Amino acid sequence: PGKSSKTVQLHTIPTFYNNKRGTSNVKFDGSHIIATCRLIVLTEQDYDGRALELLERFLWKQEHTHADVPLDFVAHAQGDHLEYRALECLYRLVTRKLSHYPTTILEDVDKLTQKSNQQQQQQTPLDTREQWSLLVNLGEKQSLEVLSKIALDGMNKKRKLYEIEENKRRTQEKHNR
Repeated sequence: PGKSSKTVQLHTIPTFYNNKRGTSNVKFDGSHIIATCRLIVLTEQDYDGRALELLERFLWKQEHTHADVPLDFVAHAQGDHLEYRALECLYRLVTRKLSHYPTTILEDVDKLTQKSNQQQQQQTPLDTREQWSLLVNLGEKQSLEVLSKIALDGMNKKRKLYEIEENKRRTQEKHNR
């Protein structure tokens, strides 16, 4: 640690996601963000054709409940099709956000590593706004990257399940003829 609370000696760049490990070791509660994505991609056919009815019922309850805090509407998991669309929505939102950064994760890590190596040689702490900004942006990008991997993994699993179901259905149709 440096001489004041505003400085930190950076010896290694933190890594939040390692491509070799995948996302299976990541602890993540994305229930609220995925529920939001479900709501974004909701169609009339979802919830056995009762999606509009459920939304109307919630809005009625919201209007007629005199609570100081608004009620939470949580779109729960309902089926593989809705889940796939919600995961796809999450993936698109996250990759879109990542595309707005002017640098990549690797470029940030390289820049921070370079600065860290220079500072270790000069025995100076990490204390410039540029370095802290890089570190914060790196954490944001790594978090978004993990979200994109989780969404992509989920989409692939749902796609495989759908393909298995379709193959079974086609086989059954051929067998019934």
